[in-house]
Amino acid sequence: MTSSTDSLRPESAPTISDLPALVGALPAKERQRFDRLIRVTQATGQLRPPESMHAWITKLFGSVAAVEQQTIVKTTNLVTMEGTLFNALRASRPFESGHSEEVDQVVSSVAGELLCNAL
Repeated sequence: MTSSTDSLRPESAPTISDLPALVGALPAKERQRFDRLIRVTQATGQLRPPESMHAWITKLFGSVAAVEQQTIVKTTNLVTMEGTLFNALRASRPFESGHSEEVDQVVSSVAGELLCNAL
């Protein structure tokens, strides 16, 4: 499956979706070390969006087919048992980024303090 984000990256730049193949290509010794610490699995998620969302999906992702099958990569830290799910299509989702005047006030209130010029 090719996502809309694939066309934005250089051909040589791997993405998180490539992680299972990259791990699989490790030399045996490095792969054993990796496998002791991290588990990487890949699955395909399937979505059947309602007809009422088709126009919106097509506008944002190019087609309904682009979202019907999604590659999901799961990593699990075998030491801490923490895990993360990665889905490249989620990076293409629209999101609102409201600019808060409150944040500006907090930032400007510490201007000139020690950590503002760390070097």
